[in-house]
Amino acid sequence: MPVSYPPHLPSYVQFVGGPIATLGTVTGSSGYTNGTFTNVPLTGGTGSGAMATLVVAGGAVTTVTLTNNGAPVIPTGAIGYIVGDVLTATDARLGAGTGFAVPVATVGSYTWTAPTGVTMLIADIVSGGGGGGGQATSGSGGGGGGSSSTLQDYQIPIPSGATLTITPGQPGAGGAIGAAGGAGTQTLMTGTLAGWGALVGGFGGAAGAGGVGGTGGSGGNPGQGAGGAAAAAGANSLTSLNLRYLGGAGGGGGGSTASAAALGGNSGFGPFGGNSGGSGNASGGGGARTVFGDGGRGGNGTTPSAGSPPPNGYGGGGGGGGQNFPGGAGNPGMVRLRF
Repeated sequence: MPVSYPPHLPSYVQFVGGPIATLGTVTGSSGYTNGTFTNVPLTGGTGSGAMATLVVAGGAVTTVTLTNNGAPVIPTGAIGYIVGDVLTATDARLGAGTGFAVPVATVGSYTWTAPTGVTMLIADIVSGGGGGGGQATSGSGGGGGGSSSTLQDYQIPIPSGATLTITPGQPGAGGAIGAAGGAGTQTLMTGTLAGWGALVGGFGGAAGAGGVGGTGGSGGNPGQGAGGAAAAAGANSLTSLNLRYLGGAGGGGGGSTASAAALGGNSGFGPFGGNSGGSGNASGGGGARTVFGDGGRGGNGTTPSAGSPPPNGYGGGGGGGGQNFPGGAGNPGMVRLRF
């Protein structure tokens, strides 16, 4: 959703994702030129700037060693990589091969130094949203993922020239068929914060659950909305405490019997409402949203489909999968600092 900035705070930085820390297993490939190639740009994913040394043997990429973690910090912040991003390379030195891909396994943190003279930050902080549950059982849908709690317009005093370490939360993965979704991770910010020592952002939303009429994931933070039971809504969580909005809960997945549980998946809840469940019996529950973005829509049950990730923003939960379909991933966390 659009966010307005007070006219007396014209400057801001925003951080999402992170620089790559480690890569996962290289997938099979063929037809590449044999050799060792340095500083090969890695493309794909949400970030930019990553480079690596690639070793090709027998026409296949066998080793990828990072030489640049990417996601450089610029005056307006950084948009980095998300765990699970899949990277490839199209460098002409590699020849006309196909099939090379490597996933981002873990990401690191950003370091940011406030401009000299700045002694107050106005912070918006949100953690990662929970993934929607997958569903392997015909006749039932997965629960929607819970949303993160958030801080909005939170005043943080700092000493002039303070250096902060910022780790935006990662989204929970959507549940595979028959599996629960993953929980979003916590956003952290530490450093020389006057009077704070360490500032922890909102907790990530819990995962939406797979299983028969999957229960929706609960929202982040103590006092959060509880996940909806089968074909029921997640508890609303419009509470604001010291500019903190507690996370909302994903809606429960629908069932298929001739009872109340035969309803379609229900809507998730969060500040300003959650996204809708899928249509038809055995549909997925909707993901909860945050003040900074929507939740994902639950997958359909009548014409089964996967749960959707949130269409925009930060910290929302993914939609639960319709029968025999996976759930959608949550959305990542974010830190925005105005000064």
